[in-house]
Amino acid sequence: MSDKNQSALDLEIELKLANFKLDIVQEITRMLPRSETPIQTLNFIMDRIFSLVEMEGASILLLDASGDKLEFFMVRGEKEGELTGVKMDAAKGIAGKVIASGETVLIENTEKDRDFYKTIDETVGYSTRSLIAVPLKSGDRVIGVLEGVNIDDEEVKSPAQLSEVFESLAGVISMTLENERLIEGMKNDVERKQRLLDVSHAVNSSLSLSDVLSAVMNAAKDILGVEAASLLLLDNEKENLVFHVVTGEKKRDLEKVSISASTGIAGACATSGAPIICNDVHSDSRFDGSLDKKTGFVTRSVLCVPLRSDNEVSGVLQAINKKGDAEFDEDDLALLDMISSESAVAVRNSLLMNQKNEMFMGAVASLSKALESKDPCHAGHAERVAKLAECVAGFMRPDDIELREILRVAGLTHDAGKLAVPDAILLKSSVVDSSEMDIIKKHAALSCEIINPIGVEKEVSAAVLRHHERWDGTGYPEGLAGADIPLASRILAVADAFDAMTSPRPHREKLSTAEAVEEIKRNSGSQFDPAVVESFVIAWENDMLDIAN
Repeated sequence: MSDKNQSALDLEIELKLANFKLDIVQEITRMLPRSETPIQTLNFIMDRIFSLVEMEGASILLLDASGDKLEFFMVRGEKEGELTGVKMDAAKGIAGKVIASGETVLIENTEKDRDFYKTIDETVGYSTRSLIAVPLKSGDRVIGVLEGVNIDDEEVKSPAQLSEVFESLAGVISMTLENERLIEGMKNDVERKQRLLDVSHAVNSSLSLSDVLSAVMNAAKDILGVEAASLLLLDNEKENLVFHVVTGEKKRDLEKVSISASTGIAGACATSGAPIICNDVHSDSRFDGSLDKKTGFVTRSVLCVPLRSDNEVSGVLQAINKKGDAEFDEDDLALLDMISSESAVAVRNSLLMNQKNEMFMGAVASLSKALESKDPCHAGHAERVAKLAECVAGFMRPDDIELREILRVAGLTHDAGKLAVPDAILLKSSVVDSSEMDIIKKHAALSCEIINPIGVEKEVSAAVLRHHERWDGTGYPEGLAGADIPLASRILAVADAFDAMTSPRPHREKLSTAEAVEEIKRNSGSQFDPAVVESFVIAWENDMLDIAN
């Protein structure tokens, strides 16, 4: 075959090869919109890269969050298992050279190149003879490197074509990684907004202030991606900051600990009323390391924002140590400031609720005092019944805080209607007759008429109205039986009867505690709910009745 014909044949083969490679690149490009995830796209590219270039291995290396390390993110070839996830110094080797220059590097013989980093080969037991390294970019910023190793000699003879193929692939990979970053950013944004919505829901829930603030600060810790977060409130003199809520490993060491409001980064935030971002506490003269020494914690970075109530600083929210060696930024500050605003709402709502509760309980106490002044035999009765009822409920349903709260108010107000019972009947020294008893029986309904206008919950009103119902259905005012009687009423009935039996009355002597307990047990299943009696007896056996009484 003549040289002319051979050249034509070589050109034809080269053209076919070029067209084949072009088809592969186009296939990869067409695949992008159909890919369900960016990772799927990258796997597709890496699986087909060997159809474009004859070589032993290929890797995608990405800079970590610190920018100091390159991680083998995706690897194909003999050492895939050993290399995937391995990190190397981003300033070393050919990859480091590409990161620094942003330019493609082709090495035909690594033994003759002084920049080649042999440590990776030595670690995994591999011999890299040649390689090409191409920068992966996001805009003007280099974010990683695409490498091919031990490339076929014929491929290396066409460096321009080899570089073109790798740079084309690097462009697609870079675009895919950028899409992943955007998608991940959108996911994080959605998650952050959802957590902020959870914070808002917590603030507007019926939880106690402590529970609300704990939920808020745990959300802050997760949203900001930090090791710890805490809420500190100024004391009444505004001289000290007290750790009110703490999240993180040193929670138990710091809760309720008081620190001076004039020292430390938190103190500086409270004093100035201005937020503080400090990404290196040891270079900040305001940092006070005494708590670190006390707890063994190591603080590296701090984000602080003031907590305001009625335009005055009432405390500080702080986030400690951004994870992954990342730094706090203005976005983090904006988020923590939003959380601080929600926390301030929770504190303000709690103060208003406390004021309302104080007014309400003041009205309840006034009713008890009014009845006690009318009938000295009732002195302390309402308070004892409330405590006994709460005690029994604690044994029946240990986690039911709402039930105990209902019983506390119902116990204090269950006899308020006796204020309307004539003194001649209420204070009678002998046993009342049937007509007088009919009047006394009206006191449960009268109690509700008295307490409803002061804003008691309907469950409290129901408990008070039916606390003289009997398990067998022969009680009053409605003749309810069994489970149709509200549980709070059934508990209140036992507590009321027990205190009445163990208190002196004009027409009889009081019973001992043991005698009263036996009487309660004797009426189990007729007057009283057996389950309530069982819990009542357990409370008595644990000496809780005397404590409550």
